[in-house]
Amino acid sequence: MAMEADHIWHVVTNPAWRPFSDADGIWYVVLLAVALLLVVLTIATYTGAAASTPRRIGTLIALRLLALLLAVLLALRPAASITEVPKLPSTLIIVVDASESMSVKDEANFTRWEAVQRVLEKCGPLLDQMRDDQLTTIYVYHFSRDFDPDRDKYSDEVKPEGKRTDFGTMLSRLYERHQGERLLRGLIIVSDGADNGTAKPALPEATRWRPIGPIYTFVVGGPTASDQKDISFTSISPDPSPVAIKADLKVKARLNAPGFEGRNSKIRLTVEGQPSKTVSFDLTKTTDNEVEITTKAPDKPGEVKVTMELVDGPKNQVSEQNDKIETFLTVTREGVRVLVISKDGWELKGIRRALATDKRFDLVEVTRATEAAGTAEEAKQFNIEEQRYDVIVLGDVGPKVLTSVRPSILREIRDMVRNKGVGLVMTGGAYSLAGTAGIPGATGWAGTPIAEILPVELPAQSPDPVKEEGGISVVPTVGGMQHYVTRFSADPKKNQEAWDVLNNGYLRLQGYNEMGKPKEGRAEVLARVNDQINGKPLLVRMDASDKGRVLAFAASDTWLWTQPGKDENNRRSPSDLHARFWKQMILWLAHQDELEGNVYVRPEYRRLVVNGRQTIRMGVRDKRGDEVPESSFKYVVVGEKEPVDMTKAKTAERDPKGGGRASFEAKVPGEYRVVVRGQGTDANGEKIEDEATARYVVYPEVSDEMLRPAANPEFLLALENSANGTALDVARRADRLPAFLEELKSNPPRLPGLKPKPYPEWRRDKQQWFLPTMLILFVAVLGTEWGLRRAWGMV
Repeated sequence: MAMEADHIWHVVTNPAWRPFSDADGIWYVVLLAVALLLVVLTIATYTGAAASTPRRIGTLIALRLLALLLAVLLALRPAASITEVPKLPSTLIIVVDASESMSVKDEANFTRWEAVQRVLEKCGPLLDQMRDDQLTTIYVYHFSRDFDPDRDKYSDEVKPEGKRTDFGTMLSRLYERHQGERLLRGLIIVSDGADNGTAKPALPEATRWRPIGPIYTFVVGGPTASDQKDISFTSISPDPSPVAIKADLKVKARLNAPGFEGRNSKIRLTVEGQPSKTVSFDLTKTTDNEVEITTKAPDKPGEVKVTMELVDGPKNQVSEQNDKIETFLTVTREGVRVLVISKDGWELKGIRRALATDKRFDLVEVTRATEAAGTAEEAKQFNIEEQRYDVIVLGDVGPKVLTSVRPSILREIRDMVRNKGVGLVMTGGAYSLAGTAGIPGATGWAGTPIAEILPVELPAQSPDPVKEEGGISVVPTVGGMQHYVTRFSADPKKNQEAWDVLNNGYLRLQGYNEMGKPKEGRAEVLARVNDQINGKPLLVRMDASDKGRVLAFAASDTWLWTQPGKDENNRRSPSDLHARFWKQMILWLAHQDELEGNVYVRPEYRRLVVNGRQTIRMGVRDKRGDEVPESSFKYVVVGEKEPVDMTKAKTAERDPKGGGRASFEAKVPGEYRVVVRGQGTDANGEKIEDEATARYVVYPEVSDEMLRPAANPEFLLALENSANGTALDVARRADRLPAFLEELKSNPPRLPGLKPKPYPEWRRDKQQWFLPTMLILFVAVLGTEWGLRRAWGMV
């Protein structure tokens, strides 16, 4: 087929400068009648005259008709208008569905894939012509799951074997690749329309194409393919991951349920080492039903298996193998569950801000300022053995505030501190410690089971409150400057500078409680009021046993440290120090102040599909939990029950973010262990060497393509209408693609505002010689006709 010409021409006339049309037909008849009249009049005038001959009459008729023609030309001013159309480089994208559902045989005697191949073969010559004659760059891709434009080029060798039809990812990545095209003639999608992608929603991705080019969809396959029923887990995600011991753990999973929409099912969550938890769940959608179950993380650190499974699933499923899904989760020892009992106020808000932003802390607050009976929720929170708290903070409350809710709680707290290592801190306030004289009910904690484990001998009589003009300074003792709780930096100078910031101006604390003397031989004063040696005790520590740690802190207004600092370049400095002070206090009480040097290993994926790429990150931490740079690592990957042989270990590569890294493809399904041995040297020159293990699951790729193999032209129609802003109601069949390309080829892209060029040019400012020449020619014809008649004696 011949290509479109580079020049488009037509005849136009003045004054309209338009092509001749059927409406001009009557005037053509009138013009012909005038010409015939001239002929008749000439013959009638000169026939019979003595000087006339047939040759002379014919000559006169020719001259008169020529004059008439010149007059008509001068009136109409016709011209051949020629428009030059330059060829514009353009782009056309064709993408073909190569998922498993394209292997369904419902296109006469052909599969959908074979039908598409036949159509593309017919389109070959048209695409070649567009490529050669119209400078069109043509890309032909195939897609299924995890589309990659660099990899997924269409060829005759491609087979419909994709495990998922992910339109959203395909549209997103093609948009990223081709959004900069100068002239995109369109994206043509050939598919059965059975979208089951989960990464990105398709319709919003299609809408992004409006500014760069249209989308045209062509459907293949029929709507009558048999559907099968199945409930299958598709993903599982613990949050947070890693999780601290005893912290709240949310486990989310997604399920597909084609054929079982509306069914109520039971889902069971099992975390290794924890009792299982079962919930009822309604499967409201065909795909992507999301179930979330909340539980507590195990109370011991390590690697645990997390399992979500269907309980008593239907028997008429395609397969029961996907009724369960598993992954692994790291439980760290850094988690601390904290109970704070206090009246509401600024100090409680300060503690909340300090701890709540750190995932290591699971904070439970009980706000009480009354001795009335407690609520059921408070009774549950005060059941400390069931709730498994690591640290208990007693704020400005009296003992009866607790015993009115649970009479035995004071004794239980004492025993938990002594026998199970629960940490305890009592802060200052009118009702805390020894109480305050002159305030009804503020008799303090002397004589209670809690007083037995406090690090100070509480006075028998409640003292008066202590307020000092201009505030007080918190001055760490010599031992306190080295203690974890009151040491902001390993550098003594920087540590002193940090305390100088807090003990300055409006940040100074306003008062404190008289606590009594520290218990002889057992307690240690970490900070005093105003003076390192002679000041009253302000912060005192003691080991209540070989397990439990206790602090008595006589201040109740550390919230003042959350105010903006005076340093214009670091206004958050006091607030950061306040948060660190409270975090270090809680960590020390929970025995997590001196983490042993250790190696950690973190797989990027705890669950990945066969042939998926796994990345393992490794690192070394010092005793304070800080990263140790320039560490080295050896690692080995073994099956769940396979023995570990570190002589076969590989050296990890250096991770740009620090630590080590290893990447590889997971080829075989199963459970795996990554064993890492790391070495490093901390800031004090101490050598750290340790070993760590992490587990992950490699699962076989299970396709849900054939569960709903029926074609879905409505989805393709919605995709095209979303992209183009149209309202088409009938999807194109794939066999219409050649005709569509023929139409597309016949309408190549053109520059706007192309102007035709007339030949001849009748306007005086364009061809100044043309009109005078026509006038001279007209006068010459009339003069010649008159002169001949005169010479021949016919006038």
